[in-house]
Amino acid sequence: MKAKLTKETLNNILPISVMYVEDEVLIARSVVTMLESKIKDVYVALNGEAGLEIFKKHRPQIVVTDIKMPVMDGLEMIEKIKGIEPATKFIVVSAYGETNYFIRAIELSVHGFILKPVDLNQLMEIIMELSNSLILQQKIQSKEEERKKAESARLTLEKQYAELHENMRDGSVRADLDGKIQNFNIAFQKMLGYSEEELYGKTTRDITPKKWHSFETDTVETQVKTNGYSELYEKEYIHRDGRIIPIECRTYLQKDENDEMVGYWGIVRDITSRKQSEEALKESEEQYRDLFENANDLIWLSDLDGKYVMVNRLFEDLLGYTKEELDGKQSIFAVAKEDRKKSIEFYQRTVNGESNEFISNVVRKDGERRVFWLKLRPINENGKVKFVQGMGRDMTLRKQAEEALQEQKVYFERLFESSPEAIVIAQNDGKILQINRTFSDMFGFTKEEAVGATMDDLISSGELLNEAQELTNQVAQGNDIEMEAKRKVKSGELIDVSILGRPIIVDGQQVAVYGIYRDITDRKKAEVKLKESYQSLQKLIQDTVNVLANVVELRDPYTAGHQHNVAQLGIAIAKEMDCSNDMIEGIRIGGTIHDIGKIKVPIRILNKSEMLTDNEWEQIKNHPVVGYELLKDLDFPWQVAKMVLQHHERFDGSGYPSGLKNGEILMEARILAVADVIEAMANDRPYRQSLGLEIALEEIEDNKGILYDPDVVENAVRILKSGSFEFIKKHT
Repeated sequence: MKAKLTKETLNNILPISVMYVEDEVLIARSVVTMLESKIKDVYVALNGEAGLEIFKKHRPQIVVTDIKMPVMDGLEMIEKIKGIEPATKFIVVSAYGETNYFIRAIELSVHGFILKPVDLNQLMEIIMELSNSLILQQKIQSKEEERKKAESARLTLEKQYAELHENMRDGSVRADLDGKIQNFNIAFQKMLGYSEEELYGKTTRDITPKKWHSFETDTVETQVKTNGYSELYEKEYIHRDGRIIPIECRTYLQKDENDEMVGYWGIVRDITSRKQSEEALKESEEQYRDLFENANDLIWLSDLDGKYVMVNRLFEDLLGYTKEELDGKQSIFAVAKEDRKKSIEFYQRTVNGESNEFISNVVRKDGERRVFWLKLRPINENGKVKFVQGMGRDMTLRKQAEEALQEQKVYFERLFESSPEAIVIAQNDGKILQINRTFSDMFGFTKEEAVGATMDDLISSGELLNEAQELTNQVAQGNDIEMEAKRKVKSGELIDVSILGRPIIVDGQQVAVYGIYRDITDRKKAEVKLKESYQSLQKLIQDTVNVLANVVELRDPYTAGHQHNVAQLGIAIAKEMDCSNDMIEGIRIGGTIHDIGKIKVPIRILNKSEMLTDNEWEQIKNHPVVGYELLKDLDFPWQVAKMVLQHHERFDGSGYPSGLKNGEILMEARILAVADVIEAMANDRPYRQSLGLEIALEEIEDNKGILYDPDVVENAVRILKSGSFEFIKKHT
């Protein structure tokens, strides 16, 4: 019958006809299915007789046939077909052991020989080669038909054998009884890498490692000479470059026309790739075994009855049992009694094809209880569950940590609730997630009222709302804030609070924010009272200083005006030097009364226009000491008495009364010293007129770093030359 053509429009369809004869239906169907996709006309027969009838009707160009078949065997069919159409190409399919049939096939001049099982690619390659010849024949048939018939008549058995011999994809080699190589095909030559001349001078032992010599001799004696052929066996050949090539081989006995043994014929296949695959598989199995034994989890395999088949090393280490002790035991035996029922249920589900995970208590050999995460999965073979694989991980420490974490959670929840400060946790957009009891008490809102509300809308309003929203945005952007402000309670009253805002970071991501509020209303009231008290004290100090200054003014108006000007310039210099507000205030007080010691100097000496005597000068120079003695017991917040004592000391130690120098002199006194000299020279004195501001500046600049602190001089010169300072009080 003819097979149906389904791809006749494809370009790769061969324009030939092929008949496949095979009595085994499954094999025939498999081969024909492949042929249909490659060849235009494909016919199939299940025995030689049916094949002969199909041939008579359709004249297929190539016949592929099995040998042994019912009704009529393949060789008989070939013989009859050749009687009908000698040009038909024949490919014989047979087993290695059918030696007589094979020889008969040669006698019938078949064009190809394929060993079972059929290699479809090899079959197609032979058909392709034959089809190329057929196509060529079709083109020149009209001119070459007589020549082909004559040439076909002259073909000898030897030539036909050579064709079959060379077309084989496996290596083919013939040797005499001494093993000397007589003939071989190209496949054999390529397999070993030798030239044709080199191979003809060798024996089969020359190309076989010594370890195989006795094996091969035994195979020839016990199989080939006895049965006429050997079973398929594996051995090795030596490549020309020294490499060892694994091969599989079947050897046939060769006889002459007198039935005398003349040699051996071997069909050889290079199995290097297969051996490499087997080695890779073996290595993979070893790697799996290594992973199995050294896994970080315990692993076991059990049968469908739950009995252990194998366990890994960690299983032994964690549970304390040896592999021998576990042999034949039920995998449920190590599970704690209270968890066995659950474990059996999960095991049964796994046997039914499901994977399962669960937590179970396990008892070690020494009685210690551990908590394990267990996973069971079915292992299938041929579509059915054959084994159950189990994995386990010791979760005891994690379980203990979780319990400890739960205890900490309870502790922190209680700490949160009992905190004396108001705490609120909110989303990044300000929506409240949780508040504590103090927050509720402080602001008057219940948890139900607060949770879900926007924090800023809840406790802020009016102008405060904008400020609160800005602070919330800052914290939402990952910033910390700490400040004091007013916030609104439920009744609408405003209270003073300190605010601490922080982002909540989990695994590097900001998930929420929290705020801590402390009611500082009472503290703010106390601060107001303290400020009022401080202001009263400041006024008292100022009044005291003014009284002292007025005492001097009543006795010597000039000195009083001079002191106020020195204080004014000293403050300006101190501000230019970025001194603290506290130091500036001290300079103001100290400058205002720095010459109070002159109260003990007779008025005639202070106003004398002639040259002073030594005794009079000593009285003048003593005024810093007198001022210090007057002020030292007054409890000023600043070192006013020392300022008064040191305002005539000089940077190089040439001043009076103590000859102090540089860092030994208070900074306030160094500032007042420069201000004192400038004011005295730039204004009128009782005994002379003003020398002018330029002369005063020349004096301090010429003695910068000698008599006067250089930093003080630079700042004083800067403000005076810029015109930003002017004396307010004029001498009287």
